[in-house]
Amino acid sequence: MRAEWLRLVGAALLGGLVTYGWLVGPPVRDLLGRRVRDVDLPRERGILQRGGAPCPLTVTTGWRVERVEVEVDSRLVSGATARPLQPAGWGTFRGALPLAPGWNLVAARAFQGVHPTWTGTWQVGVGEVFLVAGQSNAVGASAQLFRASEHVRAGDLQPDGTLRWRSGDDPQSPFGGGSPWPELGRLIAAHTRTPVGFINVGQGGTHVGEWAVGTPLHTRLVRALEATRPHGVRAVLWQQGETSRSGIPEADDRDYHDTLAAVIADTHRVAGMPQAPWFVARVGHTGFAPHRGHRQAQERLWREGLALPGPDLDDLGAPWREADHVHFNGRGQVEVARRWFQALKRQGLLPEVKQAQQAPVATTDPNAAPPLQGTASP
Repeated sequence: MRAEWLRLVGAALLGGLVTYGWLVGPPVRDLLGRRVRDVDLPRERGILQRGGAPCPLTVTTGWRVERVEVEVDSRLVSGATARPLQPAGWGTFRGALPLAPGWNLVAARAFQGVHPTWTGTWQVGVGEVFLVAGQSNAVGASAQLFRASEHVRAGDLQPDGTLRWRSGDDPQSPFGGGSPWPELGRLIAAHTRTPVGFINVGQGGTHVGEWAVGTPLHTRLVRALEATRPHGVRAVLWQQGETSRSGIPEADDRDYHDTLAAVIADTHRVAGMPQAPWFVARVGHTGFAPHRGHRQAQERLWREGLALPGPDLDDLGAPWREADHVHFNGRGQVEVARRWFQALKRQGLLPEVKQAQQAPVATTDPNAAPPLQGTASP
């Protein structure tokens, strides 16, 4: 009887210790604490599309935080003035930030009473953001890889629908090669004096039917657009046409046009963000006979105003191609970047900014992503 009683008491004590450990573990401790738990601005020096209203901001904190202040320091925001955020429920504070084109250093402080309990800084770029879609030449397939400048970033779509930002160096995808996007980013950043971000959802070997509304690739494209809310992107860059659904070079005119037109229209229905124009490159090169139907369909999209003219890339022959005569080599990628830059510039989408693009600085939010980094006060 005594042994049974001791066993029950021991089990109760063990259960109590386990429960206590769970209650004071990180999730609950953070919930009841005095720290900032999350900030809904891009981390890892992410890029927001410029041209919009002040940036909405939500800061999530522990329940013991009574006040949150943020301030922005950039060359175009005169005077870094602390801005209190408005309480919006336990552990939630909301406000808006006047982010300027270029790199903005954002500082946040949490308070309990008059004493700061947590401080943190991170850097947000405001500039030009592009969504890239298409097949292998859009992803990048040259043997030569390109390095991006410090002002060019790449946003990778995550399973939870958010973007994880990193250097814009090639490859743009785990299985890709060299691409035109680091060089295009360099040209745009030098022209606009703002940082540049590329979100690449291209997939090698795909024909236009695999991007039709309702397909996995179309869903991924829409999710990438949604991840840029509420600022959106400057444009969608479509570079595809080497692969045909039917395999017949003269065919696919109407099919290509109707499929891509429906995809473009569907992306314009994404709510909560500005409509992004589409630039469609003129591509039908196969290494042998060109897909004339693709080129005709692309031109028809231009004429109807459903898309803006991207660069014509089919006249880039063997000196600009890899040995397979389809994928661009290093020299070709540089020329593709130059042509994309000229196509964007012709449409007046790259206005210059004075006194922007200061170099990124070290913050408490480096390339390592969550958890949010900061310093807790004793």
